[in-house]
Amino acid sequence: MRAGDIMTTRVVTIDEHATLAYAAHLLGPDPESALHVVDASGRLVGIVTATRLLDRICALLNTIDLASSGWDTVSDAMTTPVLAVGADTDISHIVTALTDRDTRTYTVPVVDGFTPIGAVTRLDLVRALYDRTPPPPPR
Repeated sequence: MRAGDIMTTRVVTIDEHATLAYAAHLLGPDPESALHVVDASGRLVGIVTATRLLDRICALLNTIDLASSGWDTVSDAMTTPVLAVGADTDISHIVTALTDRDTRTYTVPVVDGFTPIGAVTRLDLVRALYDRTPPPPPR
C-alpha cells in the first residue's frame, strides 16, 4: 500500500508570510489538521499544526509588546524542515514517521516534486490498516 492510496487529498496551503491569525482561521476542525506552508513559487517549506500555533500564541501572550515581538507570521510557527513523501512511498515508512515520539508529527505531507498534493494523518493510517485486517470469524 502506498501513500497515494490512503492520503487525504484536501490540501490547505498558506503562504509563509501570512499572519498567525489567518492561519488560525484556516485550520480545520479536525485535531490532526495541518496547513502546508508554501513559498511564493508554491513549494512546500514547512507545516503548521494547531499544536505549533498554540505554542506560538502562548509565547506571544508572554511578551510585553505583542506588536513588536516578531512572531506574528506563519514562518515563525511552522515546523521545518518538514518530512514529506511522494505518492508512491510505502506506508511502512509513514508509520515509522508518525509513531516516532521525538518528532511529534501528526501528518505527513504528500508531494509531487515540492508541490503538496495530499497528506497522510495518523487517522488515515489507522483506517487503512483496519480495512486490511480480516474480520473475526463468525461464532
